[in-house]
Amino acid sequence: MQRADLMNIVTDLLLSALALRLALGLLPTARRLREFAIRYWFGAFIGVAASGLLAGTFHAFAAEMDPRTSALIWTVSMALAIAASFLFLIGTLHAYTSGRLLGWLAGGAVTKFVLFAMWATVNDDFRLVIYDSGLTLAAMLLMASWLAWLQREPSAPWILAGVMTAMVAALFQQGRVSIHRYFNHNDLYHVIQMGALYCFYRAGELLRDKDPNAPDFEATQPLPIIGEE
Repeated sequence: MQRADLMNIVTDLLLSALALRLALGLLPTARRLREFAIRYWFGAFIGVAASGLLAGTFHAFAAEMDPRTSALIWTVSMALAIAASFLFLIGTLHAYTSGRLLGWLAGGAVTKFVLFAMWATVNDDFRLVIYDSGLTLAAMLLMASWLAWLQREPSAPWILAGVMTAMVAALFQQGRVSIHRYFNHNDLYHVIQMGALYCFYRAGELLRDKDPNAPDFEATQPLPIIGEE
């Protein structure tokens, strides 16, 4: 096994271990408050942990496995990453929207998840995960930016920090940026994603389901660039 391959395995497993640790850290809050938003984010961290574990297993043992088995492990790993992306999004929707808007946007999130999960079964390109997470991050960025300005939601700054960190990781991964011959763009992606996960964990501790009687985020105030007459 080459050193570059070994580092890929190590960073996959470290990402998995961190995600599991953060999920367990969020679990007491989820049990105490019984908020849907926090529960969905707990599930998202579990999905990331399982995906990273399977990805590390694939990179470590694919050469010795039956090709069909290794392909299945990789496909499931991608599907779990897509599921985690969906859970982060649906949890954010529960925290920042309610009523009909929540129903419409949740329906869109489910549709996105189904389409990308089905696509992953016929295409093993990791870029599918990047594209799916990119859509999720864009939606989270929009909602968190709006809520950070309008209502000073305590979770919003941490979501913004996590989104921006995750976007940097994706840009480095897609740009094949590496800092050493034995620490390539995939390894760097995993390490930066760890920072994003920590930010999301801090946000998760502050998430609360939106009061259904409160106005939705798009109906409270105009954009700052519009102003008032």
